[in-house]
Amino acid sequence: MDVKHQEVLKENHKELLDIDPSDNVLPHLFQANIIHLTEYEEINGKPNTKAKAEALLLLLPKKGVEAFSVLVEALENGGRATSVHRELARTLRTAAAASGAPVLDSAARAAASNGGPADFKKQIDSRPIESVVQRRNGGRACGLPVPLCMRQAMST
Repeated sequence: MDVKHQEVLKENHKELLDIDPSDNVLPHLFQANIIHLTEYEEINGKPNTKAKAEALLLLLPKKGVEAFSVLVEALENGGRATSVHRELARTLRTAAAASGAPVLDSAARAAASNGGPADFKKQIDSRPIESVVQRRNGGRACGLPVPLCMRQAMST
């Protein structure tokens, strides 16, 4: 999660503690693959609403760049979103924009993820890495897979 988004969560911590994440936020975060099943169950197993919200707020900053945007989306559009949820989402969205880290909507997140790991792998060309390894290894390939070969070359 972006540092600016973390600051927005911190500034609105008290208000976020007042929501019940099991109503619409947790299912939305789970469906968007922001949290895993074990995390969902752990948070949902807390004894009360405040403990659930606290557990979620401690977890979210560790959950990647999309976590904040999905949280805001869940508050706005979740199955049981209330006027309080929508007002809190508006507050988070405004604060994030003011800090220079706007909230991405689902279309923008989808467009950004199209250049994800699969495309990244296509862009990687292992030949330059092998040539570096060969240079560091006295001009010869070590015969190991490239990452192992690099490790061996770097240690010499």
